[in-house]
Amino acid sequence: MHPDCVLLIVDPKPDKRLAAVKALRAVATVKEFPVLAGAPLIRWLTQYVSSLGRTLTADAREALLRIAGEDQEVLSQEIDKLALYAPPGEILREHVEAIVVPSGEQEVWQLTRYLSDGSGTAALRYASGLLERGEDPYSLWNVLLWMLRTLVPVVAAVREGEREPAKIASLFKVPFPSVRGLLPLANRMHLSTLKEFVSWAADADIALKTGGYRFTKDAPQELLALIDRFILHATDLTVARV
Repeated sequence: MHPDCVLLIVDPKPDKRLAAVKALRAVATVKEFPVLAGAPLIRWLTQYVSSLGRTLTADAREALLRIAGEDQEVLSQEIDKLALYAPPGEILREHVEAIVVPSGEQEVWQLTRYLSDGSGTAALRYASGLLERGEDPYSLWNVLLWMLRTLVPVVAAVREGEREPAKIASLFKVPFPSVRGLLPLANRMHLSTLKEFVSWAADADIALKTGGYRFTKDAPQELLALIDRFILHATDLTVARV
């Protein structure tokens, strides 16, 4: 190897039991870059924004972390966009909410919160904002179906008297944050309306895949209507039907 060449080996989870890893660690300069959270993440974020000659209000920072999550690579990309988009001066919360794209995990969490709270208007507004910022309607539809599939076992567990989110998540192999977010809705759920909702969603998805509903990038109206109906139906699940 040429003496001016620097060999860089990146491994997110090196197995220190392996002979090759032991040999490398004996001769290499090893640097670890742990995932930042809490105060260290805030310091990094503030420094990164400052390096671009900008400042971020506390409300904007809170909105950025809520929407984009805590992945530093994603945050750096979103901050770069904000630095170009926002006018001179501080980057404000409205700038963040206008252009920052939510991570998949944040999309699910936010929608879960609105639907669990029964906030139909807020959920519709949030979904509309996602679509305006480039979210694929079919991807959003699949997110909603995933949430419904998660809701069913949570309701089943509550019906059996289990209300501990960690136990439900472990039992049904579903994400703990989703269980925790859906638990308030499951606690006041009417089983008859849930069965009706699952039946409607399954029929709608089958029709979407077999031509009963039409969807193309140039004509997404029927799928957009299904998304709106899903959200309105989900926020009405606590109303018993007779």
